Amino acid sequence: RMIQNIRRSQGELGKPVKVHMDLGGPKARTAVVLSPKKTPLHIGAHVLMTKGVPVKDDQFPFQIQCALPEVFDQLKLGHRVWIDDGEVGTEIEALVPEGAILRVIHTGEGGYKLKPEKGLNFPDTDLRLNPLTDDDIDALDFIAYQADSIGYSFVQEAEDIERLQHELSIRLEEPHKIAIIAKIETPRSIRNLPQMIVAAAGKQPFGVMIARGDLAVEIGFARLAEVQEQLL
Repeated sequence: RMIQNIRRSQGELGKPVKVHMDLGGPKARTAVVLSPKKTPLHIGAHVLMTKGVPVKDDQFPFQIQCALPEVFDQLKLGHRVWIDDGEVGTEIEALVPEGAILRVIHTGEGGYKLKPEKGLNFPDTDLRLNPLTDDDIDALDFIAYQADSIGYSFVQEAEDIERLQHELSIRLEEPHKIAIIAKIETPRSIRNLPQMIVAAAGKQPFGVMIARGDLAVEIGFARLAEVQEQLL
């Protein structure tokens, strides 16, 4: 109904009003969290990041479940894991059957209270994940017929662009009319942007979103201005 109102107003105004929709992509977030009441995390503390639902353990009172278990196969010792948009910085100290043991290397002055549904970033890990989740594929059944442009989350290489183009071609006779907006939010997407431009811009309208929040956590806040200028 909102889109119908927009299309009607566009006709009445005689001016273009575009509809943009985002694909969520794979989201690495904290799911179930175990934490002692009223006890915040401080530097030097350990957190067990689990593949499945955490189980209470006196050795690891702080535990977080990663909602994207496929990342564990790509983690290595010494890699950093940031929690809640960089509020907490950790380093992988050990890989165990349950997941990974993280040592806290950064928090605010008062420490940090673990919470569910907070973002996880892996700046040292070259994560290779399909940016089109099952939910995204389902959403495209609506988006393809309604949107003028699509925000593509976690897109990292030309093959990712081609995946989305293929899904659009299945649904539409003229898929080239929909614009793709690549959300640049990882070091890998920065490196591969030229190839993504070639794959997309030759076939349809194409744009770039500098996703400053995730990008800053991934590359470090000190480099954000430099990399933003490079992307522009």
